[in-house]
Amino acid sequence: MNHKDLQIEIEAAGDSIRRGGLVIVPTETIYGLAACATNASAVAHIYKIKARAASNPLPLLVADLIAAREFALFNPVAETLAAAFWPGPLTLVLPLKEGTGLATGVTGGKDSIALRVPDHPVIQQLLQCVKAPMVLTSANISGKPSPTRVDMIDNKIKAAVEVILDGGPCSFGQESTILKIVGDHVTLLRQGALGAQEIESELGMPLDITHD
Repeated sequence: MNHKDLQIEIEAAGDSIRRGGLVIVPTETIYGLAACATNASAVAHIYKIKARAASNPLPLLVADLIAAREFALFNPVAETLAAAFWPGPLTLVLPLKEGTGLATGVTGGKDSIALRVPDHPVIQQLLQCVKAPMVLTSANISGKPSPTRVDMIDNKIKAAVEVILDGGPCSFGQESTILKIVGDHVTLLRQGALGAQEIESELGMPLDITHD
């Protein structure tokens, strides 16, 4: 797909998301299923087609740290990690701000929000096109492997979307690393593409490891 064709597809994907549709989009980690984070029916649709538990929150993707601050409370530790690793394969779980306008289903009923600034030109262009926060979760049935190429995506997922943006193989081919920050404590919830040693080196302290 040439640049002009891709841009047309990105604009079509943006139109779909603004209308409450779902799209498949590449990131640097995996292919994701995306929807407008303020549209309750679109968010509910993601849970349904993925067979995802309603208590399992959806990650929120935003274009940059400035946008992320609109939805979560950042302390100095969170600011340090965001400055060091965003855009990139790091998801931060932070206290949710009040009055964000996000659909209730995004947080799974929790008082926190999972945020990431992706480092992939296609998803970044889509975020700029939509001009709204998007939820994005792996484009798979819950419990199945996360796709890193379009041809790995389950046909049931493909049939549920209006646009599939093909950006080729994902550069990392592994989910993002997830950290939860509470005060000065940083807990590793999921080891992913970003290594723990690199994070600990930036923080100057060890991570807590969840045993859930």
